[in-house]
Amino acid sequence: MVTPRGLTPATTMPKAPPGRVRWGSIFKYKGLDAEAVIITDIGDDGLAFIHEEGIDWFDLLYVGLTRARYRCVVIPN
Repeated sequence: MVTPRGLTPATTMPKAPPGRVRWGSIFKYKGLDAEAVIITDIGDDGLAFIHEEGIDWFDLLYVGLTRARYRCVVIPN
């Protein structure tokens, strides 16, 4: 992929040093992957937010679940 000088392609994110965690929203990880993914806010508050924003719950969950290479953990609230 060719990009203008000084710009990083949108499909790459800096790798975290070993033992460190990268934190970001599902939207930032669309098209990317990670060794493990932790999905939080699966509950009434999270669902209310999704409905207020007009986001499709199943599309959002699909993106979150399919980012993990080896492990996905879902933490309900």
